[in-house]
Amino acid sequence: MPLIIPLTEAQFQVQVTELAERLGWSWLHINRMQGETGWRTPVSGPLGKGFPDLLLVKGTQVLFVELKADTGYLSPAQKVLQSQALRDQRFYVWRPRDWVQVMDVLHA
Repeated sequence: MPLIIPLTEAQFQVQVTELAERLGWSWLHINRMQGETGWRTPVSGPLGKGFPDLLLVKGTQVLFVELKADTGYLSPAQKVLQSQALRDQRFYVWRPRDWVQVMDVLHA
C-alpha cells in the first residue's frame, strides 16, 4: 500500500497553480494577513467575504476555485457565494483527492 502524505491547503495551491501556469492559465490569489484579531483577507465589497482562493483565466475561460485540504470544508460565506453569486459560473471546490478532476479541467 502506498504511503499517502496529506497536503496542506497551501501545498495543494502550489501544485494547482504550477500546473495551471504550465497549461497557459493566468491566476489570481489574494493573500490573507494576520491582524490583531486574527486572520483576515484585505478585500472590500459584498463578494469579498467568501471569495474563492483562485481566479483562473485562459482565453475566454474563467474558473473560480476554492481549495481545501482533504478534511477542509466551505465556510458559510463561501457556501453563499457558491450557491448565489457564482452559481452560473464555473465554480469548483478542489481537494488533493480531486487531482484527476483538476488535471481534466485545466487541460480543457
